[in-house]
Amino acid sequence: MIEFRKLSKAKISMFLLIAFACLIVITAFSSYYMLQIPEYETYIETLCEYRHIGQYDYEAELLPNVIYNKTVLKPNEGILYTAIVRNINLTFKYTFVSNCQINSTDVNGKVLLLIESPGKWTKKLSNAEAVSMFDLKGSVNFTMQINCTRVRTLVSDIDEETGAHSTTYNIIVKPEIRLIANMTIITTHQVKTVNEIFSPEIRIAFKKDVEKGNYIDIEDLQQMKSGIISESRKIWIPERRLQRTISYAIFTSAIIGFIISSFLYIKNRPQPKPSEIIKKIIAPYREMIAKTTQQPPKTRITVETENLADLIKIAKIVMKPVFYFTKNTECVFYILESDIKYQFIFKIKQEK
Repeated sequence: MIEFRKLSKAKISMFLLIAFACLIVITAFSSYYMLQIPEYETYIETLCEYRHIGQYDYEAELLPNVIYNKTVLKPNEGILYTAIVRNINLTFKYTFVSNCQINSTDVNGKVLLLIESPGKWTKKLSNAEAVSMFDLKGSVNFTMQINCTRVRTLVSDIDEETGAHSTTYNIIVKPEIRLIANMTIITTHQVKTVNEIFSPEIRIAFKKDVEKGNYIDIEDLQQMKSGIISESRKIWIPERRLQRTISYAIFTSAIIGFIISSFLYIKNRPQPKPSEIIKKIIAPYREMIAKTTQQPPKTRITVETENLADLIKIAKIVMKPVFYFTKNTECVFYILESDIKYQFIFKIKQEK
């Protein structure tokens, strides 16, 4: 265990300097980390849920047949074999539901019909063609009748024009329903608006299969689109602000402590020994300087130089060595040339 009373002021200052430097590094990382963490958490609150529902239904009118021995076939009652289906009466109903109070709705729609031979051609029907060929009635909630003979005739005509041969073809029904609904949130009594488009596409596919034969496939009779009305909220976390404040305070205190300990270390740091100072001064000229144990002799003429570098210049000119003698805090560098002495006196200053 370290006994601080036995340590010098310089060592204590050095210890404090290192301690505060480490503390600055640690608190700097801590402060940066705390800065990245927001003082609040954001969460999404669901205020309302709603759903668009598109429900298709059909009744297939059958020709006299042996397999079913009936004239009408509804969903899940059997396979619609192309050879025995005369017409398919298709209906669509749109419903909008919500767990909020629906104040008003404005619903508009249109129906787009296409006939395609996959990978070969596609025909988009105009409104007049859709009404004429499929007896299309309505836009949001609508009905239409698919006459299989007329559809096959149209496909054959297009095949003849394009040079294709269609064994499978589709009727694509693409309603586009735009809803604008004003609703009141029950919990908050806020009035919100939903403005969305719902497009429940259905495909009546005339297929040919080795195992099942020629049949009509109608899937996805019920389609839905769900949505929510939400609100983001911020929850302030006081603990994080307190942690950030404490981290900043420690960081600031560490900087202040580092500055004070730096000042104390500079003030109390140990001074180099005279021999070390002299060794450092003569290092650049050590080849030309020799130490002597005797004091410089007295001469008739003594020339003082301003610094050691000037004395070295003279030594080079007169081609004489430079001697030096130290006593306490004074070091005398000199050159002897007959009865002339060139010298430079260096006084070593030591702080108390």
